[in-house]
Amino acid sequence: MTGIRLEVFSDPGHTKGRYGRGVSGEFILTNVKLLLVKEGSQVLREIPLVKAIADFEAKPAGGEKYGKVKDTLDDDPRNGWSTRGDE
Repeated sequence: MTGIRLEVFSDPGHTKGRYGRGVSGEFILTNVKLLLVKEGSQVLREIPLVKAIADFEAKPAGGEKYGKVKDTLDDDPRNGWSTRGDE
């Protein structure tokens, strides 16, 4: 496997017809993991993800750390990727 794809779609039923149901209509993705389980087994194995790219990245405002998609590859929930500003 050389990649996985996550597509985010706006929804007319969400706030302002955006991506999420919160007040702003946006969302923040803080972590992405790929887990493998072999058929017939209950053992999960984490597959390391080494790179993340996005068609859009928010510019963090003020002290905010949500913007860069590469930040979804660590285990720190204080940073991550956001749709904020994608008009």
